[in-house]
Amino acid sequence: MRNAKQIDQLNSVERIFADGNTVRKEKVYETVRMTRPRRPLQKTERQKQVIRKVDRQKRAIRFSCIGFSVAVLVALCVVMLTMVVKNSDLNTDISKLETEWEELRSQNDSKEYDMNVSVDLNYVVQVATQELGMVRSTAGQIRTYDSSDSEYLKQLAEIPTK
Repeated sequence: MRNAKQIDQLNSVERIFADGNTVRKEKVYETVRMTRPRRPLQKTERQKQVIRKVDRQKRAIRFSCIGFSVAVLVALCVVMLTMVVKNSDLNTDISKLETEWEELRSQNDSKEYDMNVSVDLNYVVQVATQELGMVRSTAGQIRTYDSSDSEYLKQLAEIPTK
């Protein structure tokens, strides 16, 4: 350990401290002062005019950017509102068409039922056999065939007898 006289002789930048069983070094930094004092800069009239002109240009650019942003925002809002209105109109039209379709389907089912009820198949068979002289087909007279086209068949030749 150093005594008090030796500590006083050390450089003012570095001092050694003893704290229990550890030794630390402290670094002292000196502040640096400017050699010349600051003085306010005197601006000429021309410099002031240039600064004002630049400030006006900056304000104009800021204003135009804000104006453009607002215009885009308003346009987007108008587009969104028109889309919402169109969507609402389409939903209304869809519900009207669905209602109309249900009514037409109900009418169609009703008319189909009326047609099926009005035709008596036993009466048709009686008229065909007694008044028109037709006979019912037997099992040997009925022939079936396989066709790949189930909707339309154009007969190009006679159907074979067997």
